[in-house]
Amino acid sequence: ASITTARITKSTKKAKIPKNIIGEPIANATSGVPPFEPTIRDGKIFARGVCDNKGEIICRLQAIKAYNKILGITPINIKFLIEGEEEVGSPNLEEFVKKNKKFMSNVDGIIWEFGNRTKEGIQQIYLGVKGILYLHMQTKTIGRDIHSGYTQFVDNAAYELVWSLSQLKNRDDKVLVKGFYDNIPEPTAEEIKEVEDFDLKEEEMKETFGVEQFRGGLTGLDIKRKYFLEPTLNICGVWSGYQGEGSKTVTPNEAFAKVDCRLVPGQDPTDLVEKIRAYLDVLNFQHIEITSWDGYPAAKTKSTTPFAQAIIKTFREVYNHEPIVWPLVGGSGPMYLFENVPCVSIGTGHPDGNAHAPNENLVIEDWIQGMKTIATLIHKF
Repeated sequence: ASITTARITKSTKKAKIPKNIIGEPIANATSGVPPFEPTIRDGKIFARGVCDNKGEIICRLQAIKAYNKILGITPINIKFLIEGEEEVGSPNLEEFVKKNKKFMSNVDGIIWEFGNRTKEGIQQIYLGVKGILYLHMQTKTIGRDIHSGYTQFVDNAAYELVWSLSQLKNRDDKVLVKGFYDNIPEPTAEEIKEVEDFDLKEEEMKETFGVEQFRGGLTGLDIKRKYFLEPTLNICGVWSGYQGEGSKTVTPNEAFAKVDCRLVPGQDPTDLVEKIRAYLDVLNFQHIEITSWDGYPAAKTKSTTPFAQAIIKTFREVYNHEPIVWPLVGGSGPMYLFENVPCVSIGTGHPDGNAHAPNENLVIEDWIQGMKTIATLIHKF
């Protein structure tokens, strides 16, 4: 089954824990440990999906088991929602939520699927995710690839697609699609303060990305506002014509591109597809086909909610330091389906966990601390 549910106990307070089962496809796994044979080495557990995120499921189940063994029945009612298709866009989750309103009701807080610590060992808490719109764009101009000597009087598919892509955004990173920024509310004073107070660790990011500076010299509050408060439009890939070794002089008949937009609260992916289509039509790019794949809105929980505060206090107690609280992350997930319930994402990942890659792993000590965190939260919530 792609979606599994379970009730652990009965009480007046409740929490549900969504997870995904399916991992990303294995690629280039030519070295290291076998992905489907769990291995313990150097204080780590190596296995496919152990970091993202089967390890989190077991961590939380073990925390409940330990609590029951030592302290008895948990004082809160816990619901598990284990969803196995997050990595492929969660195509059945929305319908499941609609059909299972009773199971989804009377919930005081949600612990989401992921979380990690920094290289310095500081725990991180995530209060929201950006939405996503993923587009496949393509065009076909002539019956087949032809000799490039004829390119002056036939339409080159690669140029047509590139020209259309160039109209979507300018070099200052402003999306030019009419209405793209409509319905985005002005940030509240609380949201602005969260952004101002957050340490994005710019120098570490530059080192990780291999750049000396960010585009246009962005720094400080400007770069944080972009990351947390503004949407994106990004070309993921473009391909057309001859791509083999050596030379082959052709005018390509087809061209393809994949584009994603990371959305902020207020934006609707379905609405944006229509606006992008209308915008390209006005510019005489009717021949550019657009297919929408994954898409869902952003979701965010206020840090002042009792559930978020309970988790923050639990982290202080278990780890004996102040956690880093992310108002929002640039990644996406179907958190919007639970927008009426406080939703906080925490976990036991670490910077070298290799999620979606060979040698995926988690640190055993982090895993144990994660169990303590869940048990403490259960005891004090």
